[in-house]
Amino acid sequence: MIGLAVLVGVALLAAAVPPVSAQSTPEEAGERFHRSIGLLRWSVMGETLHPKALELIHQRVSAVVELDRRGIVLRETFAGADRPTFDSWSHREVFERLMAGTEVRMRGLVEVLATNEYRVIGSVPETATRAHVVVETKPYASGEVPIRLQVVTVELHDGRWLVVEAEELEAIRTAVMAVPSGQG
Repeated sequence: MIGLAVLVGVALLAAAVPPVSAQSTPEEAGERFHRSIGLLRWSVMGETLHPKALELIHQRVSAVVELDRRGIVLRETFAGADRPTFDSWSHREVFERLMAGTEVRMRGLVEVLATNEYRVIGSVPETATRAHVVVETKPYASGEVPIRLQVVTVELHDGRWLVVEAEELEAIRTAVMAVPSGQG
C-alpha cells in the first residue's frame, strides 16, 4: 500500500512540472521556472535556465570557492567535494548542487522563494528570440500582502524558451557571494 502511495506521489509531482519540450512559448518557460521553485525541484529549474544564466552562476560560485582558503564552501555547500571534483562539474551540475546545498544552509531564502505565489500574466517580445515575461508575485505572509509585478527575461535556445534573468536568480547570485568562505 505504501509503495502505491509513493508511486502516485511521484506521478503527481512529475505531472506538476511539464517536460522541457513543453516550453514552446515565453509564458510557458516563465511558468515552469516558477513552478520548479515552488516544488524545490532544482534539476527541473536547471532545465529552465539558459546556458548564459547557468554560466554566470557557475562563475560566481567559482570565485567564492577560489577565495575559500579553508574549504568551507565545498565542505558545507557541496557535500565535501574536493576542488578537482568541483572543477569537473558542468554549469548545470554546479547550479543543482548549489541549490541542494543552499536548501540546507540557507533554508530561509529557499522558503521565501518557494512559498511565493506566482502567476504569469503575459509576455512582451523584444526580438524574435528574446522576450520579457510579466509575472505577478505575491509573497507568502499572513494578512494583506501587496502584489507586485516582476519581469523574467527569456531567450530562445535550441528551439526552447529558457530563462536568462529573473529576480530569483539575482537573489541566488547574491546569496552565493554572502556564503562564508573562510577568507581572511
